[in-house]
Amino acid sequence: MSSLHIHKKAAAAVAVLAATPAMFAANSIITSGSASALTYTIPDGYTTIVDANFYDCAASAFSDQFPAEEIPETGLTDAQLAKITGITCVEPNLRAGGGRDLERILYAGSFDGDYVVDTKGLEKMTGLAELSLSTSDDIDLSNNTELIHLRIFSKQIANLDLSYNAMLSTVFIADKALVNIDLSKNIELSELEIYNGAIGNLPSEMEGMDAYRNLTFERGSLTDIDLTQNTKLEYLEISSSSLTDIDLSNNLELQVCALPGNYFTTVPNLNNGQCRYILALMGNSIFDLSPFEGRTRQLSALLQAQKKTVETDSTTYELPPLFTQVKTENWAPGLMIDSYNPNTDEDILIPLYTDQDFIFDNATLSADGKSITIQDTTKPASIEIVGGLADGSTLTVVYVDDSEPTADPEPTTDPEPTADPEPTANSETSPTIKAPNTGFTTGANNDNVSLQNLVIVLCVLVPIVAMAIYGLTRSQARKKF
Repeated sequence: MSSLHIHKKAAAAVAVLAATPAMFAANSIITSGSASALTYTIPDGYTTIVDANFYDCAASAFSDQFPAEEIPETGLTDAQLAKITGITCVEPNLRAGGGRDLERILYAGSFDGDYVVDTKGLEKMTGLAELSLSTSDDIDLSNNTELIHLRIFSKQIANLDLSYNAMLSTVFIADKALVNIDLSKNIELSELEIYNGAIGNLPSEMEGMDAYRNLTFERGSLTDIDLTQNTKLEYLEISSSSLTDIDLSNNLELQVCALPGNYFTTVPNLNNGQCRYILALMGNSIFDLSPFEGRTRQLSALLQAQKKTVETDSTTYELPPLFTQVKTENWAPGLMIDSYNPNTDEDILIPLYTDQDFIFDNATLSADGKSITIQDTTKPASIEIVGGLADGSTLTVVYVDDSEPTADPEPTTDPEPTADPEPTANSETSPTIKAPNTGFTTGANNDNVSLQNLVIVLCVLVPIVAMAIYGLTRSQARKKF
């Protein structure tokens, strides 16, 4: 395919362009065919779009928005590119998908993010208000100052500068490589959605921006966020991330709070009426229900799949409130409304958990239902809730023996050697006197002394005799030669 992508009507005009170079400007373009390279020039007022998919998207957008205007055989002009107000250029499954379908695609990462590999020509689309783009190119949006809605699908863009796009109202980014995003000038931004990003902290310039209504950070690396100044938030979703705490006490207009798949150990700090439509806390480690007390305006709370592992030095363990709460539909007034049933004109009430109770592994429940007993202390014990709003929540208990180990006995010491008795004045036996490093002794044991002396004499004489014989032998050998 040619490196210059023109309108489909222009396929036959390539030869004409090559044959009449005097008609065009000095910008030389080389297009490679199957047989030989063809060189021609581009007219003034035309921009070369080198990506085939990107050109097709631009041409389609222009034709849809300006059906009465013909695209020249040489392709879209710069003036025509500048008139395009909206363009969608993404993989077919992203183009057709929406809602839950799009969520599944993003969750699975089943998009390539490289539908457009070169965004040359985007800088000429100065009238763009809406852009939806799947690209592996580092995009430059500095000329697209009229952008209001932006959607980016990628797997390679690490840094995104939106400081030239002050009119942006909604930004959607699905990009696992995204580390930095500049939102310092986006004071009109009301909706921000970042999926799979590698951003660890909320950009500081976002704090205090009153325009924010909807914020979404899904399947990312967010570890900290301060929303105390974003007082107009209505929708918040931070899922499958790394948050351990969040303060929402100042966000009084919040209606939906979706915080599943984080590391919360307690319900976030909320006022009565906040997050009243949905408070989704699935997949955390929340086992204390006391923060729900008095939340009479709570319409729905989702607590499925709470997970926690604890250690104990006892064979019995007292269960947390999530497992001991009374099994009725009014354990927290108003909390059980899950959804509306149009057939009966009634709200559907779901209790915290059902009478199906629990699944036990290596554990038994006490008679009062407030504790479990570990059966085999060499293995972990667990209890799992079945059914209801806390379905799948599991507590794992590991027995650890913390008893004091038996102290090792004190090491014994060798007894002090017994001293030789002092010789008496009338002793008939002469005392043994140790000679310094000679091996000789005097006094008793004269036989041993004689033997030792003989050994020493032999040790001295034998080498001397051997050396004498060796010397004599060598002397006789020399005389023979």
